Amino acid sequence: MKKTISLVLALLLALGGTIFVMVSRPSPEPGAFLPHIEDGSLQVHLRRVDQAMEWILDLDEFIRSQDLPPSDLGDLIPLVGRGAIQAGLSLDGYSDRFFMALEVIDSSKAMEVSQAIRGEAVLRGWEASPLKVSLPHGIAPLFVLSKDDVRSCWGLWRRGAGSVLLAASSPQDLSYMTPEWDLPVRQTSGANWVRVDLPGSSAELSLSRSEERILLSSWSQNVSGDFELGEIPLYGGGSLAALAAFSGLSSFLLPEGISSSFLDDDIRLLLDNVIYLANSVGLTEEDLLEALDGRISFVLGSRASGLMGAMPGGYVLLEGVSPDLGAMVVGEISRLNLPFGAGPLKKPDWQGGLSFKLPLTAVLAYGDRGFLAGIVDPDDLDRRPTVPDRIADSVKRARQAALSVDVRGLLEILEIYRSMASLLDDDLASIMGSLMEILSPWDRFELYTPSVGRFELSLYRLRN
Repeated sequence: MKKTISLVLALLLALGGTIFVMVSRPSPEPGAFLPHIEDGSLQVHLRRVDQAMEWILDLDEFIRSQDLPPSDLGDLIPLVGRGAIQAGLSLDGYSDRFFMALEVIDSSKAMEVSQAIRGEAVLRGWEASPLKVSLPHGIAPLFVLSKDDVRSCWGLWRRGAGSVLLAASSPQDLSYMTPEWDLPVRQTSGANWVRVDLPGSSAELSLSRSEERILLSSWSQNVSGDFELGEIPLYGGGSLAALAAFSGLSSFLLPEGISSSFLDDDIRLLLDNVIYLANSVGLTEEDLLEALDGRISFVLGSRASGLMGAMPGGYVLLEGVSPDLGAMVVGEISRLNLPFGAGPLKKPDWQGGLSFKLPLTAVLAYGDRGFLAGIVDPDDLDRRPTVPDRIADSVKRARQAALSVDVRGLLEILEIYRSMASLLDDDLASIMGSLMEILSPWDRFELYTPSVGRFELSLYRLRN
């Protein structure tokens, strides 16, 4: 008898839990209200709008005019759930079409939420007026917010215990917002995600959080590259603190490879200066393209020394630089007024280069491996650094693109440089101290590329 009663109670509890879940999420997925836009679109889907609102309110504390009181939107945080936003895109930029759907967890509070948003907008200089149109699909018209040339029309969708606030750029667009539209086929797994769709091109970025880590995943439809690159070579001895590597950067860094519409004047000036400096040592733009098409690796933690003794160093390796191009660069640099003690680099695994002892140990090396430049003790150039266990797996898997950062080791290096900087520049030392404070809650960072066009960046928290 007792077993029967226990079984009945268990079934009732399970049924009650099921009903609670169904009642607590009675509204459709907000993304299902976003209509398809032919020309292209940018979509943002948030699993936790309340967290996003907290971040926005924190930002508002910094950018809000002193004439305005603090926002009251914080009172809405417990009342909102999921959300989705869509803006129209074209190859020329943004269009003026947009759509927004915001879930209200407690349907009885839906009008309260809408009126709070309306009041906050009016406080910020927007004009509010009633939306006097008839909308299909049970959408109740609410109000119109307008400022300058921007206008948003608001409505409320309600079914039983479910409520979703809707907003669009026009009454006609608002009428399209029915919970019947298909969401894009997901390519990443994060609960919060952004999707860009243009004719012939799509990309997706997602974010998920746990007690262990923050995971940022990305996918792009039109990414190419040599995914079968071998394991990234490591040089310079010491203890590896950070590794970053990329390949095929020429199409992104040179003006010929990207649309001028995406370059502002400052970036174009920077690129022009890079090309000018390259030309000054005998390099053509074709030489730069060749160098940047190969894999480029940045390493921090190599063994080096200076006037104050041993210190951590680092280097950059450009695997796309041919021996002939490397020899030409070193030859041009050799003609300059070099520091005392500089001389030819003689290493069996490199065809040539330059070595420096003062004021810092440094090397320039070229050969079949590419072109290496960095703050490295020449005697340790061909010595592989020790790789900490916490990042050993990600370093081993690194191929086309990589990021492996041992944050604990990086903090030790930054402390050394902060102490050195404090003797020369207090402001620089303060900046480095602030950076160390930002990094202190983290254990390691890892970037993994499971296939071409897919990236997964994990930020692991420091566990006690």
